[in-house]
Amino acid sequence: MAADDLSEAAGLAHYQAIAWVSGTERFDCTIPKRLLPSALPCTLDVPAVTAELSAAHYWYVHPNGDVELLDHAGFIKQSLVTVSKKRVSDTRAAKSYRDKHQPSVTDAVTESVAAPDTESSTRLPTELPTERKGDEHREVPPQASEPWPEVVPPGGPVRENWRIAAKGYDRD
Repeated sequence: MAADDLSEAAGLAHYQAIAWVSGTERFDCTIPKRLLPSALPCTLDVPAVTAELSAAHYWYVHPNGDVELLDHAGFIKQSLVTVSKKRVSDTRAAKSYRDKHQPSVTDAVTESVAAPDTESSTRLPTELPTERKGDEHREVPPQASEPWPEVVPPGGPVRENWRIAAKGYDRD
C-alpha cells in the first residue's frame, strides 16, 4: 500500500504518533495500548486506524496491543539520539561554564579569613537600613494637598450636558 492509499484519518494518526514518540523520547518507537487515545487525540476510531496502518506496514501491533512505528522509525531514532547527545553536551558545557565563572567555596573562605575586620563581618546588624539604593532618583508622586493640574481637551472645555448641546439648546 502506498502513502496515497491511506485515509486522511490514518495519515493524521501516523503524524500524531510520530510527534508523540518524538516528544516522549521513546527510543523503541512504541506507544502503549493504554496511551493510544491520548497519543492520537484527533483520531475518533483508534482501532480502525490502527488496523489500516498495520495493514499498510506503517505500524506493527504487538500481541499485547502496543503499537510500534515501523515507517520513519530509523529517522525518529536518529533524531532522538542526536537530541540526547546535544543535551549531554549542553549539560557539560553549562557545568564547565559554572566552574569557570563562579567562585569556589575555598576562595570565599580565603577572602573572609583575609579580611582585616573579621569581627564586623560576623556581627549581626543592629539597625535596619532606612533607605534603599536607588531611591534618591525615584520620582516623587504629587502630595494629596496639591491640586491636580486642569486638563483641557484639544477642542476646548467639555460641556456639562452633551444632550442639550446636541439638540442646540445651549445653557450658555
